[in-house]
Amino acid sequence: RAAVRYGKFDYFIWFNDDAELYPEALLNLFKPLSVLGKRTIIVGAFRSSEGVVSYGGRNCKMEFIEPKEEKEGIIKFIDCNGRKQEIEAAITKPCIYDMQLEKYAKIEENRRIIFPYYQKGKKQVLYSIDEMKQLFPKTLKYFESFKEELCKRSINNMSENNWYQFGRSQSLKRFVKGEHLVWSVLATQGNYVYDNRTICFTGGGNGPFYGLEKKEDTKESLFYIQAVLNYWMIEMVVKSKASKFRGDYYSHGKQFVAQLPIYRINFDDSNEVKIHDTI
Repeated sequence: RAAVRYGKFDYFIWFNDDAELYPEALLNLFKPLSVLGKRTIIVGAFRSSEGVVSYGGRNCKMEFIEPKEEKEGIIKFIDCNGRKQEIEAAITKPCIYDMQLEKYAKIEENRRIIFPYYQKGKKQVLYSIDEMKQLFPKTLKYFESFKEELCKRSINNMSENNWYQFGRSQSLKRFVKGEHLVWSVLATQGNYVYDNRTICFTGGGNGPFYGLEKKEDTKESLFYIQAVLNYWMIEMVVKSKASKFRGDYYSHGKQFVAQLPIYRINFDDSNEVKIHDTI
């Protein structure tokens, strides 16, 4: 009866407490997420072809910069060698590292990442050495203190003008503007969180994070997609297929999320539009 209040449907499905849900059956009932406006699953940036996260201001323990003080546009922190360092805040972006996300909660950055790129047209372009000297001299000095280590990385066409670039440019444009959903890959439940600050994160394989953005021609709100992905039935589909880990954790990797069933709204139907807007 409660379901009938929300509009006209061709059929209803009731589940008993002991019912078993078969993902293949559910996938036949709904359209998969992969065709939802051809939006993109964001794997994350700054990971090299060797599986090592590329340089973005990480210390020797592969941890991102944890600011100790930020004043007048300058970030002060301690590097892996115990030395006091300073960099310009303007060349950094908010970043999340080693944290669990909670569904519907606001993402709070806990690190900063050096992002030595600027947007030119639709591309992200590396700041040149001369531009670094003029705009970000403190950051360049910090880079130079680790130049020997950075130059050991396997980067094509490495030169004196780009030795501080990221190992790969994968997904860089995804962290410039727009809204996304972000989630922890290893989790005990669905935890898809909305972000409109383009907070940076690393990803790939088992994470630690993935992101999702929609195409401009997708009419459904990202909040609607978030609600569907966080729904318990959708989560059961993920869990039934995902790789399992200790502590009841299981993977929410791209291969388990991209084909999830998402109901497409008929925006010519006022009842469906009302449900969408309410969600």
